[in-house]
Amino acid sequence: MTDQNKTMSLDLAKLGYGDVIAMQARMSGRSWDEIADFVGWSSANISRILNPSDPYWPTLPSLARFCVITRSTLVLDCIRAKAKEIGFDAAPDPLDPEALVFAIGDLFREMADVAREGERAVADRHIDPDDARRVIRELYDLVNACLDVIGGLRPLREAGRQS
Repeated sequence: MTDQNKTMSLDLAKLGYGDVIAMQARMSGRSWDEIADFVGWSSANISRILNPSDPYWPTLPSLARFCVITRSTLVLDCIRAKAKEIGFDAAPDPLDPEALVFAIGDLFREMADVAREGERAVADRHIDPDDARRVIRELYDLVNACLDVIGGLRPLREAGRQS
């Protein structure tokens, strides 16, 4: 979403979060009133967010809405740049064939866990909140296992695009 041409030369890791939020708002062409209305920020919220000496930070849901109204992910790009600067490397190691076989086996085990909890949840023909929580927890485990496999395959796919 971020306009790469406008931000390519910026070292986002060196900018303050308030500065990046102000820049993202300015680049959107929207007024602070429009943004505040959509996001649900009061003028006091905006003042605190833009104040470099105030450690106040918007909530994640409001930050997502801010990105929608400004049609930009600049602030998220800034967070990523700051994380990389302090040592975060999001690039997973590629899976080798043996690791892929074991990872797919793990996916089947996770799916069996989901099926087991799902069967348990509907045994009485009623899904209560505890049932729903257990099934959701198992689904999260399955989704995370899927994302691990995707993460391990992505570098291999990308390497194929570069050749």
